[in-house]
Amino acid sequence: MSPARWIGWIVVVGAIVAGVLVIRPCRPHEGPTSPPSGALGDAVPSVGRTPTVAEPGDAGGPIPTRIITIAPNSAEILCAVGAGDAIVGVDRFCVFPPELASRPRVGGLFDPDLERITTLRPDLVVLRGRSDDVEHLCRRLGVRVYHDPTERLADIPRCTRELGRITGREEAAAEVEQRFHERIASIRRRVAAVLSSRPRPRVLMTLARDPAELEDVFTAGPGTYVDELIDLAGGRNLYGDTDMAYPTVSMESVLTGRPDVIIELMPEVHLTDALRQQMLEQWRRVGPTPALANGRIYFVGDELNNALIPSPRYPDVIEAIAKLLHPDWDSVDVNEDEAAEPGPSESSVAGG
Repeated sequence: MSPARWIGWIVVVGAIVAGVLVIRPCRPHEGPTSPPSGALGDAVPSVGRTPTVAEPGDAGGPIPTRIITIAPNSAEILCAVGAGDAIVGVDRFCVFPPELASRPRVGGLFDPDLERITTLRPDLVVLRGRSDDVEHLCRRLGVRVYHDPTERLADIPRCTRELGRITGREEAAAEVEQRFHERIASIRRRVAAVLSSRPRPRVLMTLARDPAELEDVFTAGPGTYVDELIDLAGGRNLYGDTDMAYPTVSMESVLTGRPDVIIELMPEVHLTDALRQQMLEQWRRVGPTPALANGRIYFVGDELNNALIPSPRYPDVIEAIAKLLHPDWDSVDVNEDEAAEPGPSESSVAGG
């Protein structure tokens, strides 16, 4: 997969952008911005004005009825809180829920279909990442923009709360958030039980690479929700101490790191047995690793098509990865009434 194509998926991951949570009317001739701090209503520097926060139902921000999402995780959240009927357009990476399959597609963050966006007459556009083209179009049309803040797992309940507030569905959003936290807490308890008798395996997780070749690969570094995914699933990120969020790593680096488990996430690829065997042969040609020696190289394709979409369904992804890291996952005895030991991601997810 080319870097440009991979970037599209990493925008789905959301870790190469530093978005701030903001709802704003897109109007020209407003004043200069101040530096963003990540709080609700903070300025967004690339647009060049100070936005105002629009509360649902007030004069500045009526509850939207025609929403376009260029953020597949936000599309899922909107449906989860009961606002799916208001979605009139989605981006090309939107895969869930099924009822959105027939909604018009408006391209992606880097190649938005501005004409279609205009034709759909949105009153709210949801962006994950930055798109000057879309933002300038919204400013011209007077359409509000919500910047999805999701970069870490704690941002999932945060985004759920905000979209619930924006759409007037606070109670439903609170229920979705509660279920999310309950699932995370249950996973933590099982991970604690699993790790009571073994160390965390060293994990290399590749992201959306081209299955036709195995050269340098993209992976997740510290401070990303993919790094948190590995941690919550009971692993140790092989590149968790790098100085980049999403580094490109060489095969030499992988061999030096000696991963115990290699997991290749390819959520847009339908993996046949022949393709899995082809990719396994690629790893054999790279050289010896504990993962190869112990038969612990896993390929995850479109059967887990939300693997790079941090939505309220993400506990399903964490559990699926945990079962790869710990084959006895389902057979471990767990005291569901006992609190799990805090892990590196505890404060970020529990804090919501």
